[in-house]
Amino acid sequence: MGLFKLKPALVGVSMMLTASWLFADAVVDKTFEDNQNEFEFYWYYYDDNAGVGPNDRPQIAPTLTPSVIDVPYTEKERHAFDDPADTWMVKEYKFQPGESLSKKCATMPFTFGDMWEAGYCTAGACAQPFVGLGTMLTKEGSGIDLTGADTIHFFAKSRVNELTEVYVKIQTLDIDEYADKPGDQMKGDEFGYYGTTIAIGPGDWQEFNIAIADLDLPGSWAYDFAFNITKCTKLGWEIKGDGEMTSDTIDVADVYFKGSYTFVSPSMWPNEEAGMPTSGLFSSFDKAPFNQSGLGTFWYAYNDVEIGGSSSVDETYAVQDPTTGKLAIKFTENSGFGNAGQGAALVYTLGPPIPRDTITILGFVGIGCNLYDSAKATYFNADSAGISSVYFEYFTDAGAKFMTLEVSDVNDVGDALNPTRKESRGSGIVYYRNFPATNGVWKRVLIPLDSLVTHDTWNGYVHIPLDKMQLAKIQWKVQAGEGTNGAYAIDNIHFPGADFGLGQIAVEKEFVHNNVQSGFNASFANNAIRVDWNGTSKLANGKIMLINTRGMVVSSTSINGGSNIATGISAATLPTGMYFVRLNAIDAAGKAVVMQAPVTIVK
Repeated sequence: MGLFKLKPALVGVSMMLTASWLFADAVVDKTFEDNQNEFEFYWYYYDDNAGVGPNDRPQIAPTLTPSVIDVPYTEKERHAFDDPADTWMVKEYKFQPGESLSKKCATMPFTFGDMWEAGYCTAGACAQPFVGLGTMLTKEGSGIDLTGADTIHFFAKSRVNELTEVYVKIQTLDIDEYADKPGDQMKGDEFGYYGTTIAIGPGDWQEFNIAIADLDLPGSWAYDFAFNITKCTKLGWEIKGDGEMTSDTIDVADVYFKGSYTFVSPSMWPNEEAGMPTSGLFSSFDKAPFNQSGLGTFWYAYNDVEIGGSSSVDETYAVQDPTTGKLAIKFTENSGFGNAGQGAALVYTLGPPIPRDTITILGFVGIGCNLYDSAKATYFNADSAGISSVYFEYFTDAGAKFMTLEVSDVNDVGDALNPTRKESRGSGIVYYRNFPATNGVWKRVLIPLDSLVTHDTWNGYVHIPLDKMQLAKIQWKVQAGEGTNGAYAIDNIHFPGADFGLGQIAVEKEFVHNNVQSGFNASFANNAIRVDWNGTSKLANGKIMLINTRGMVVSSTSINGGSNIATGISAATLPTGMYFVRLNAIDAAGKAVVMQAPVTIVK
């Protein structure tokens, strides 16, 4: 069954999801599925125990009880301004998305600490304890232009008390940069912001519309910067204690900017190509073996099962091993621009977010191909091949709002010489670019490799340029919230300028010889895989390979002709899971013979 034959079953899902995506204003967050907002940056908490100013609690009242966010956290030394001698302990909180009264929301349970006597107090302790909930609008050190936005919209509520001093505020780059100085150089006017005070009560959700024109500095003590809407950095809610209230929870939902502002993601590649390249065909999935690339490497499907997820796929396009959860890719008809030939596709349902350390990761599924040989530690050298870009055709229907292309290099994987090396740039960080949903039509893309970006704002990021002389993998992934379901496909992948010896796209499919396919079997027993075949065609020579569901050849053996095969492959060191045994050979007439059989290793 081709992908387009499944499309009618997805129409209802597509219409339902598209309605929420085409929200009239610039959504900051409506789904609260993880710690990332729709601007592709992050939610965070803060308390009154980390400030470096001379009147901040850590410096002037270090023995008093600080405020705390009542969520999981880790503690670390502050090291303000990269000073290792600064050993004041601060908390790093894990953001808590939640749901309350049928709304997905950000939630912040907190306990206020003591008031303290700052240098500006005239009669005892006057400095109020505080906690804050905020979200980044852009990466640190830069600002985002919100010109056209005129209103901050959100719903909010408390759980117990009337919160009478809640500051809704926008931070700007001017203020951030002015405050970026050691405590002994501060004058006391550094921590201004543009905001307004509101009261948030308990009970049902309350809707707020804050006019950006009404935001102002918090008082005469703050440095008098003019509000610069072209350099906004953060949006936040800060709650101050009054010395009597001890603890509560604030919930915030449906956050967006109203007005004529439109957010354009810096990671999105919206350009569409006019036609197909005349060189560099890497895979069209039309010639047998269908899942082998022009490099002789193999295509695979994957999901989040390896990190504890539960995203699933329709077995029309990929088969999931019931033991390991890993996927083995299949192919779809009527694929590509013009609906000709086969393509690689997934129909999926994404599982719940997966908790990892201080963050959660949304469910995902993907299609990929190896560009390297792990056993030999050899990689694809795009530079020497004269390659500077990648072309592909893709299709999405319902499901995730965008599809992601990821290109990995030697810094992202281990191999036989460096088995423990991986994620040198930081956990989960590779070069990537997002591509908009196509709503059921095929699109063409040509993207320069130099246009790929990284998640350089993630914790642990290490800047390492993409090594185009040692490329390891290319993958297309979709990732979204729990229950998201849809379909996507890719086809006709080219590295323009390369010569993989595949020619151009075949008009007629060249299938494997069916007359020799019958009777090719693989079975597992006693830590070995037995391969048997008794055919009608005599083989001249060839190779038998054992391939895992990630498309990697984990073992191989040569054959020296004949019309019978009876051989074994050791599985003593291989983990439990689904594999494929593939025969690539040449018959006596000089034609290619390809046979494949699945086998499951159970230990």
